[in-house]
Amino acid sequence: MKCYYFLTLILVYVIFSGFSGQNNLIVSAQSAGSRQIHNSVPEWGRECRVKLEFVRKYGEYDSTDEDLQLFRPKDLVMDSKGGIYILDTGNYLVKKFNSEGKFLFSFGEKGQGPGEFQMPMEIEIDRNDDLYISDFTNRVIHVFGKDGDYKTGIRPGDMMMPKQLLMLEGGKIAAFFLDLANSDRNFEQKAVKIVDVDSKSVIDEFGTKRVIENERFKNLGNEYNLSVDKEGNIYMAFSFQNRIEKFDKDLDLVWRMDRKKSYDVLSEKRRRTGQTSGNRRFTSQRVNRLSTGIQVDKYGRLWIGSQKRAFTEEELMESEADNENLSIIEIYNNKGILLGEFNHDSFSNGRLFRIVGDRFFIIDALETHSVYEYLIVEK
Repeated sequence: MKCYYFLTLILVYVIFSGFSGQNNLIVSAQSAGSRQIHNSVPEWGRECRVKLEFVRKYGEYDSTDEDLQLFRPKDLVMDSKGGIYILDTGNYLVKKFNSEGKFLFSFGEKGQGPGEFQMPMEIEIDRNDDLYISDFTNRVIHVFGKDGDYKTGIRPGDMMMPKQLLMLEGGKIAAFFLDLANSDRNFEQKAVKIVDVDSKSVIDEFGTKRVIENERFKNLGNEYNLSVDKEGNIYMAFSFQNRIEKFDKDLDLVWRMDRKKSYDVLSEKRRRTGQTSGNRRFTSQRVNRLSTGIQVDKYGRLWIGSQKRAFTEEELMESEADNENLSIIEIYNNKGILLGEFNHDSFSNGRLFRIVGDRFFIIDALETHSVYEYLIVEK
């Protein structure tokens, strides 16, 4: 009887939603307490209600001043005084600028020792302005003080390669690890590990992986980006799945959301061949990403990078920098409802972004090797 009553309520809700003019439909629970949301037309309509105003640019690829030169910048964070730390991966450095964009200092070097970088991926910062940098190849999360002094390394497992990082309250880090020791049963593991900074160990985990049948794609198929709001809710956007999820601070799933997309992520035909500097031939598979990043602004809205259409097979054979700009920013409220979307000339294929307060940073590691700072303005 209770089951019948619950299903009736769901049916009534769906029927009335269909006649309410809403463009998005919330359907029945996926699991206890969680919702599934399907998005189609933005609630704001065709005109987005926010815009970006240029503030400044950091870095020049061809600058004669080494302090101002960036090569493949990958990520950045802002400290408590408005200073910017840019992860300059191509130079194996972290460069700090003050709140006015003036260069202050840099630290780091290439190597395999403590505090040295082989493949730095992301940077995070805690409330004490300590810095955390994931180093995929060295299999460690480096910890530095605000002045660049090396403190320690966090290595939860010898075969665990860290990539995505998200700083949480209480001295915890949410992270994506490629676990080489358990690669055969990767799909059985939870997607996100929670690492305690003090004990340097995994203390919890959450998120469900999906089974990826394609052998070439199985390690990337469950890749994602993370963000957190001021209430401690964690948001996860999968790069190669039409899936965005919200978890509360207890790591319970609140909702799962998708949106209307007209393209597939993976195609067996989309391969390109090339030749390395050592004259070795290679074949790689390029794919269309459904999400290129996720950030939460000061109002609790989600900003998600995506594509407005699929790359053609000809475009997939070219470099991303040579393609038409297909990148868009989608904006959602904290209930997973699509509000609006827009594109921006500086946010083109392959570029990353960060939001800190009312600032929107575009990170270009492909063409200009620069970071662009914008002010988020409400229309």
